[in-house]
Amino acid sequence: MTTYNLLLVEDRLYIHMGCDEQDPLYQYAYDGLPNRIEIGEAEIVGTVELTPEQLEKIQAEYENGGECGWCGEIAKNLRPSHMFDFAPGKKMCKNCWNHDRGVYLGSYGEDIGPFDEKDDSKQCVACKNFIDGKRLLKLDDENFECEDCAQHMSDMAP
Repeated sequence: MTTYNLLLVEDRLYIHMGCDEQDPLYQYAYDGLPNRIEIGEAEIVGTVELTPEQLEKIQAEYENGGECGWCGEIAKNLRPSHMFDFAPGKKMCKNCWNHDRGVYLGSYGEDIGPFDEKDDSKQCVACKNFIDGKRLLKLDDENFECEDCAQHMSDMAP
């Protein structure tokens, strides 16, 4: 087991994973997502021991995750851009991928496909957006409606 410092930075708790060798001003700090931040006047509030398995999972998130090149959000899993929105060296999060998937399917009739093999996103029959399976309601006709559209339809009912 390896011991890491717990840092408190701007009211957020991070596991300090080390310095970015390319830019020493930034540090790798893990809070459930792979972050690269300026820690400035960080306060060390404790330590945590990570097993080799835990450390391996966190390191995989740094390799496969990070900042989305489109929305700027930090995500555990990113993938290279698709054929219609190619950007060398940039990676895309699942939300941006699903947004583009709906746009290109609706505009050009081309489906860029699911984000990855575990993607359970389906297209909402009302808004036509691709939504993560956890936020969908299955309709009687085997189609799906997102929670937002279902709520909107419910609000409009007399």
